[in-house]
Amino acid sequence: SEMEPSRVISSTFTRRAFLAGIAAAAALPVLAACQPTIQKEIVEVEKEVTRIVEQPVEIEIEKEVIVEKEVIVVATPDMTRSQIVFQNRGGDPDLAAAIGIAAAYNVRYPEREVKIDHTTGDHSQHLQLQIAAGRAPDVFFDASLRTGGILWDKGIIQSLEDFLKKDFNPADHIKEMWISMVYDGHRIALPWDSGSFALFVNKKLFAEAGVELPPQDRKMTYEETLEKAIALTVDLNGKHPGESGHDPTRPKQYGYQPVVYIGVPNFVYSRGGEVIDAAGRAQFQDAASIEGWQRAANWSLKDHVSPSPLYVSEGIGFQFGNIAMREGGVWGLGSNNDTLGDDWMACPIPSADKPNSIGWYSGQSMTTQSKNKDDAWHWMNWVSLSQEGERTLASFGLLQPTRHDNLERWRNSSDPPGRESRQVFVNELDSENIRWPGDHQQSFWLKYGQYAINAWRPRNDALIRGKVEYKDVAAEWEKTFQTILDTGEPIKE
Repeated sequence: SEMEPSRVISSTFTRRAFLAGIAAAAALPVLAACQPTIQKEIVEVEKEVTRIVEQPVEIEIEKEVIVEKEVIVVATPDMTRSQIVFQNRGGDPDLAAAIGIAAAYNVRYPEREVKIDHTTGDHSQHLQLQIAAGRAPDVFFDASLRTGGILWDKGIIQSLEDFLKKDFNPADHIKEMWISMVYDGHRIALPWDSGSFALFVNKKLFAEAGVELPPQDRKMTYEETLEKAIALTVDLNGKHPGESGHDPTRPKQYGYQPVVYIGVPNFVYSRGGEVIDAAGRAQFQDAASIEGWQRAANWSLKDHVSPSPLYVSEGIGFQFGNIAMREGGVWGLGSNNDTLGDDWMACPIPSADKPNSIGWYSGQSMTTQSKNKDDAWHWMNWVSLSQEGERTLASFGLLQPTRHDNLERWRNSSDPPGRESRQVFVNELDSENIRWPGDHQQSFWLKYGQYAINAWRPRNDALIRGKVEYKDVAAEWEKTFQTILDTGEPIKE
């Protein structure tokens, strides 16, 4: 992206996705008492959305901006209403959900208005540019793994402790809701998205291959998982890995896809290892780490059951229907439903000797530059902590509820996956065995998960391409991450 003078940007979300979200918000039982008002408001919202998406809308921006792609929803200012700006991020579904949730709030509180500022590019850069230009949003959707602690260190995020003292009852919520949201003893965000980590399973591919579905009441071992993955991996000649003539360069479907930076810690913990120990030191040279990182590479490099950068695999993915099992988070529920419908289910993530689970939330944070902090908190409190607000988030497929009184409703949703799968998500998150990097210090990756991922990407690329074995680079990886922890700075290659 380059800095340009005033630039023209057009909205790009779909009317169908947005109106589906509005319908879900309007249907919430909690709003039934004011249904006539809702219907009137929704009609007006639909008219405005139709105008925006069915006709080109060009918006002149007066100040210089740096963006890759930006969607701005513009409404006629109503100075009689309290207004705050919520910066959202992601693709069209994320935009549709944010607009729908804001519409539900604006209907519920007609004296207030939440306006959406949406970015599909680097949301952290976008936020910092807005702040530098004196246009900071009041609240933004953070990516806790990637930026939460870093932006907290920069003084951009407001501590929520004083607000929570007035408006939060811990007994109403699961205790795991704060994973990834506490730094230096301060809670810096409220859950907006995500939840637990599980194994996504394509039921159709299992049925076609005649392979028994994974259990939902226990964790498979990695050995069991590999056995099923081999049976579910096939090339265009109909051959499985290990069979004579199998060609890994011509895949038809794969049996397994790991998510390295989440799955490897899970493996390490289940082998009794650590990622960050109780003393706050990086641990990457122990036997569990060596086995875990090499295992992640071997799914594709040695076993040929997972997509590999060595071969062309465009159009390969769980949502394309040609990966049988994928490690993934509940944040993928909505997109899985859109593409696979009833053909998928969730099972516990595989484990080794010491079963454990992993998961966290990405939150909405308040900026220290907000000029409307009380109004910003009103929105945050309603959407993330109240029963009706959290139901609204969950109805858009964003959130695994944190409130005990919303869990049963979420489990019994008529949307896929079924109750048994949703119970898996609940069990995986609300677990005595949940582990995550930085849990000894109650500080997610000790703030620096993004810096670690940026440093590991080129190193992991060499690993999964077979250029190195992990045991030979473990000491260098450990030193790299420890340097990040010691300095609080990214590695300069």
